[in-house]
Amino acid sequence: QRGNVLGFSGRLLPQMPRAGLPAGAFAKAGKYVNTPETPVYHKRSHLFGLDVTKNDIKETSRVIVVEGEFDLLSPWQVGIRNIVAIKGSAFTQEQAKIISRFTKEVVFALDADEAGSEATKVGLRIAESEEIHVRIADLGSFKDPDEAARADKEEFKRKLEASDDAYDF
Repeated sequence: QRGNVLGFSGRLLPQMPRAGLPAGAFAKAGKYVNTPETPVYHKRSHLFGLDVTKNDIKETSRVIVVEGEFDLLSPWQVGIRNIVAIKGSAFTQEQAKIISRFTKEVVFALDADEAGSEATKVGLRIAESEEIHVRIADLGSFKDPDEAARADKEEFKRKLEASDDAYDF
């Protein structure tokens, strides 16, 4: 959250040229290529983008939590500034403690798949243990915030604003 580099992250895209890779290597590679855990980098203890978005989080008294870098970058490009990304689909106790220093309201906008649904359930319990109020954004037919922000930014913004209390959702 202070802007120090702790590690690096990359994403392999299906349309990326495969030059330099042995045949079949791309198919076996994971979707994300990240710095492994180190003495200073523990993905469960950090939130991507917080160094840039923390003031917006304080001003709005709300943070939107998404799963990955692209799910943060696309909303950022359409003007959603109170947003952070967890690394992977797990929202952790450490991340909840960090968030609780900036706001007491979280909007989970995790991927609209089984993993995102399970992560939301776990995240709800963790956030509540830190006395954070949880709302959940319904992404409708979109699979994730990246897709939603790119396809229809105004509709995506409305969905975030209209997010339901976790138990109403």
